[in-house]
Amino acid sequence: MQRRENASPKLVCGEFLLLPQGMMPAGVLQEGISRLGLGKSQGVGVLASDAYSLLQVEPPSVPSAELREAIRWQIRELIDYPVDEAVVDVFSVPQEGRQGRSPIAYAVAARRGTVQEQAVLLKAARLKISALDIPELALRNLTALLPEDERGLAFLSLGRTQGMLILTRGQNLYLTRRINIGSDQLMELAAAPEGDGLVDLSSRFNDLLDSVVLEVQRSLDFYESNFSLPPISSLVVAPMEAILPQVIPYLKSYLGITVRSLDLSEILECPGMDSIKQARCLQAIGASLRRRAEAP
Repeated sequence: MQRRENASPKLVCGEFLLLPQGMMPAGVLQEGISRLGLGKSQGVGVLASDAYSLLQVEPPSVPSAELREAIRWQIRELIDYPVDEAVVDVFSVPQEGRQGRSPIAYAVAARRGTVQEQAVLLKAARLKISALDIPELALRNLTALLPEDERGLAFLSLGRTQGMLILTRGQNLYLTRRINIGSDQLMELAAAPEGDGLVDLSSRFNDLLDSVVLEVQRSLDFYESNFSLPPISSLVVAPMEAILPQVIPYLKSYLGITVRSLDLSEILECPGMDSIKQARCLQAIGASLRRRAEAP
């Protein structure tokens, strides 16, 4: 990713590497990095969504230099492994609009061994790793480039097996929610033959979308009730690997807010990236936009 002073960022290279059956990720990554001539490039890793916990906490009133250690002990009962084996970081939520209320922050906790394994994998591919990030912040880096972010927006990313919703405003992450619905489930129902006489597939498809609508609405309601800020009136849906033209109209009709899909070419110079490739590389692209001083 090339950052430019007076122009949108330029994606110089975007590649999705398939992992053939029986192959190890390290070998595939090393071959890909070598083939693309990206050895010794600066990089940011992204943890898998099941490799960490993201916990909303009330940060203790301690000096900033002591905050991470204080949070570590605050969450020790909230993770299922010894806190001494955890890598912990924290990022705050802006207190604008929360006058008179307790501050909130997000703690990120991952097993030290998991973090070390990913760092070793990336370094073995001859990448210079500046950080390991989480998907929520990688997506936030993308929403920060959207015009709706100034007033606040909801951003929905439906991966193949699960979804993620984030609410951002002014380049800050306010709320995040996991959704146990992915584009594979939707596509399976959308593409299935009708008329088996037993199951109304269109009804099941709508039920899944109703669950997505409910999660989005709950998040919008939480934001409005917990922050004295203008309500969020825009939902942007990330590119998906599946072609599902029904999704945007359905969300729009039931949410009552502006809903649109995103093409990354709106915010990046990314030639040759169709919607499927954008979906596959979405988190990597977001991570590549990370600024060095950010946490985690």
